[in-house]
Amino acid sequence: MVYYEDNKKKSEGLTSIKYYAFKGIPFAKPPIGDLRFQAPQPNEPWEGIRNALEEGHQSIQISEMGGNSSLVGSEDCLYLNVYIPELPANKRSLKPVLFNIHGGGFALGSGGIQFNNPDYLIENDIVIVSPNYRLGALGFLSLQNDEISGNAGIKDQILALKWTQKNIKYFGGDPDNVTIMGISAGSASVEYILLSELSRGLFKQAICLSGSAHNPWAINMDPITFANKLANKIGYTGELQDVQALQDFFKSCSAKDIVNNQGNVLTEKESFLRYKFTFAPCVEQEGKGIKLITKKPRDIYESGNFIQVPVIKTLTSNEGSLYYYMATNIDEELEKINENLDMLIPMNMNVSEDKKFDVSKKIMQYYFQGLPISKSNMESFIDLVSDLTFSIGIDETTNSIMKHSDDPIFIYFNSYEYSKGMMKTIISMIHPDVEIKGAPHGAEMDLIFKAYFPGLPPNDPTPGDKRKIQTLTKLLTTFVKTGNPNFEELDCPPWEPISKTNKQYLDFGSELKMVPGRSFEKRLEFWEDLYETYGYIY
Repeated sequence: MVYYEDNKKKSEGLTSIKYYAFKGIPFAKPPIGDLRFQAPQPNEPWEGIRNALEEGHQSIQISEMGGNSSLVGSEDCLYLNVYIPELPANKRSLKPVLFNIHGGGFALGSGGIQFNNPDYLIENDIVIVSPNYRLGALGFLSLQNDEISGNAGIKDQILALKWTQKNIKYFGGDPDNVTIMGISAGSASVEYILLSELSRGLFKQAICLSGSAHNPWAINMDPITFANKLANKIGYTGELQDVQALQDFFKSCSAKDIVNNQGNVLTEKESFLRYKFTFAPCVEQEGKGIKLITKKPRDIYESGNFIQVPVIKTLTSNEGSLYYYMATNIDEELEKINENLDMLIPMNMNVSEDKKFDVSKKIMQYYFQGLPISKSNMESFIDLVSDLTFSIGIDETTNSIMKHSDDPIFIYFNSYEYSKGMMKTIISMIHPDVEIKGAPHGAEMDLIFKAYFPGLPPNDPTPGDKRKIQTLTKLLTTFVKTGNPNFEELDCPPWEPISKTNKQYLDFGSELKMVPGRSFEKRLEFWEDLYETYGYIY
């Protein structure tokens, strides 16, 4: 039984409705001791009444809130929050469920209210579930064996989905109408859930906001190298080929040592162009135990053997602005890229050493007219980062789903400039001379979740922002309810799904309009031609 007296809140959204929050519900045994790196185990039922007024620990991580770097969270982190508009005793019927997976590059964030505030969404009469999952090496280290096979963080999400299937009816939610949604790494997580047989039958629709399993930061094709580098950084002195010794070492390390060193395993190419953030999902080797995937995402998509459901997929107009959030010395980074132009070649493009100069030259000519990359053509550089880290992969998975699935795929392109957007504000504090145009990566955090960073000025929406918040949350929650985002009051032509013969998208900008073709069509065609010539590594 969950204790809900005093759980009632008033939303600080657009209508200030009252709702109930059940926080810190454990859905798995604490992943500590012998359970570190393992697939999560269902939690034992508790006796009596459980207080659900406080959130559970977030996954241990390095936080940089307010400009200060500190270690926060705990290895004991597998908790979720449930938000409901009314108590089950008052229900007339079970409500649709939105299962929200947080982003953060598989290294940061939580399912808590700070980044996943339900106030805007709850006003549309749905039930919301928001879980934590293991992050960084604790969630994604793989030794490519049965003992530490990898992908523990995604397996956490799937166990939370199973918990939802089993228990959400007691909160007034409909287990037969669950939509999974994620932003950034959460969106890539949604795709991994679509790709895995472990999750078949657990949900009805999917929403992917700015992220794909095909994005370079969302897959680790060399997990052993990452594991070996991390072991050396922490202080391992044994033989790297001795997998048993390596396994014992990682299980004996403190969580603090693992997290403090996990960011030091990236190459300059991976780091400068944001190809990688830290540890990420991988292809597991076949064998005993619970496996998320044992084939490359591209191979699963191309086979058509993925979970086919109605999908919304999105892209913002300025995804590459994420570069500014992570850059410390822009001039120094650009200089190193100019000196090593093969950094611009996607990590999954199969280019031989003798062809790298030619390919780099083509990329430089297309984006920069052959000029060196500098602050004077920074806008073009951000376009390039957008494409390398988001646009190409998102378009590829969209095409693969469309090729095999008869279920509708709705595309929207977020170009709306939120007046005091969280990401824009953070970037302006880090780089006061940088002006972000359009919608940056993570723009939905303002429009859907009312996210906030401590120490930032208030980002209260203007009347224009409020109208956009109301429209976008209504579109998404209508999709959650029906599998179709259209509603009668929508102030634009019907939002039609794409088809093999008719690609189109909803431009969510100052006005709403349907646009034929694909966003960034010419840029995508440039990359399609290159991949056609050189092929994919993965």
